[in-house]
Amino acid sequence: MINWNFYRVIKSNEISQLEKDIQFKLPEDYKSFVSTQGLCEPESDMEDYEIGIEVNNDFFQLSYFYDPDDIKQQLKLISEEEAKLKGKLVPFAIDSGDNWYAFFKKDIQTKIIFIPYGTHLSYIIEGKNFYPIASSFTEFINNLKEFRI
Repeated sequence: MINWNFYRVIKSNEISQLEKDIQFKLPEDYKSFVSTQGLCEPESDMEDYEIGIEVNNDFFQLSYFYDPDDIKQQLKLISEEEAKLKGKLVPFAIDSGDNWYAFFKKDIQTKIIFIPYGTHLSYIIEGKNFYPIASSFTEFINNLKEFRI
C-alpha cells in the first residue's frame, strides 16, 4: 500500500503566482492535489519496496514533488539550455536518479512525461528521448505502484 508523507500544502495564491512566473497553466487536478493534500513523498508500507512507475519495462521510483521554488529553479536551468521549451515543459517531481516527471504541453494538450537524466532538451522539442506516461496528474497518481527493490 502506498503511504504519503505530506509535508507542505501549497496555497492557492502561491499556485497563481507560480503560474504567472512560469507562464504555464498547471493542470487543475495537480493544483487541487497540492493545495488540499500538499507536496509529498510516497513510501511503501512493505520492506524492500519503493513507489514509482513503469517506463518501457523499467521501474523508476518517485522521490518527491518539487515545491514552487524548486520548479522555478529547474525552469531557469531549462531556459538557459533550451529557450524553445519555455511555457511548454514544467518538471514537477524527481526520482532518485535525477530523472524528471514533467508536464509537457504540445499544441493545446498537457501530458505527463518522464525525462531520463542527461536528456538533451532539444530532443524533447523534436519529440525524442522522453516517455509519455499519463494524460493527467490523476492518472499519474493512479498509475503509481509498489515495486520490489
